[in-house]
Amino acid sequence: MAKKKAKENRKLVWVEVDSSQIEAVAYKGEVLYMRFNSGAVYSYDPVDEEAYNGLLNAESVGSYFSKYIKSDKTIKVEKIS
Repeated sequence: MAKKKAKENRKLVWVEVDSSQIEAVAYKGEVLYMRFNSGAVYSYDPVDEEAYNGLLNAESVGSYFSKYIKSDKTIKVEKIS
């Protein structure tokens, strides 16, 4: 299953963000992908489009992520790489 996710990961369109911890984000279906400055990539599922757009438009991407996505216990987190 990890190989399938890695393959899917290559098809994503990454958007670079201005953050001290987060390098870029991608969104496909209801899955948010985040690539951190460390190189680690995580998926967050489900994340609605409104939350994704809020993340992109947030004054602080990291703060928005922590408050609205990371803290949401209904969102499944998976390390991709």
